[in-house]
Amino acid sequence: MDAEVKELKELHEFYKTSKFSKLGIAIALGVDRRTVRRWFQGKYLPTEEHKKKIKALVKELTEITVT
Repeated sequence: MDAEVKELKELHEFYKTSKFSKLGIAIALGVDRRTVRRWFQGKYLPTEEHKKKIKALVKELTEITVT
């Protein structure tokens, strides 16, 4: 499994199990909430730049929930 797909799935799981909204994710990543929806639906894959941002966001969210 590609790392970006893995991290996108982790972000999606976090979204489904928390009160963090697609809008909140979109704001954190600097994209439109519809873009986040399309990523979650598998219609599009994030760009290289957004893959890096997703990875950083997943790491940050993981640290917040573990702490």
